[in-house]
Amino acid sequence: MYPKISKVKGKRYLRIMESKRENGKVKQHTVINFGNIDKYSKKDITKLVDSLFKIFEIDEYEK
Repeated sequence: MYPKISKVKGKRYLRIMESKRENGKVKQHTVINFGNIDKYSKKDITKLVDSLFKIFEIDEYEK
């Protein structure tokens, strides 16, 4: 799993994504969609992502 920020119509959305192989192809699926992140501070988002990675016991990710 990994965090992804997507832009849609000028707004940024935070999603936790998961990659899975289906029929020989890699597909990405949204696990959690946190919605528009422009209302949160960068510090809040970093804390949220760090907490989720601790819960899922993931040691490293690219910041």
